[in-house]
Amino acid sequence: MNADEKRAKILEIFHETKDFFQLRNQLKRVQEENGLLTERIQETDVAITTELESRIDSQERQTALAELQTFEQEIEKLRAELAQYGQCDPATLADKERINYLAKEAALRWTDNVVLVRSHFIERYPTLNIDEFNQYFDIKIDFEDLE
Repeated sequence: MNADEKRAKILEIFHETKDFFQLRNQLKRVQEENGLLTERIQETDVAITTELESRIDSQERQTALAELQTFEQEIEKLRAELAQYGQCDPATLADKERINYLAKEAALRWTDNVVLVRSHFIERYPTLNIDEFNQYFDIKIDFEDLE
């Protein structure tokens, strides 16, 4: 029975009863009345089993499987090699350069802020000198030399 015949049979049952059904209940009812679904499932199951069992194990198939396995091993080797060179990838290097640039800019910004705060305190409190300020905040002598 093809799909059109099945559709026609199910529509015929719907029109005869003029009731509303859930799909699973309707399929169960059609199966009970006609036994069509069970037979089709069994036929399909047998056909699939037969097809899988009848696969021909030829020399050509064995050669193709061996070649496939060789290619898969080669792909794995190439992926491992690519992973080794991953650090030298231009995109990775560009990201690292960008991160370094941003870190340097942030360090320069913080250095400028510390210098501005130090200048503010030195101007506001004339008795405080730069060495005392640096000693109190544990600022090294070469603090401003980031280059």
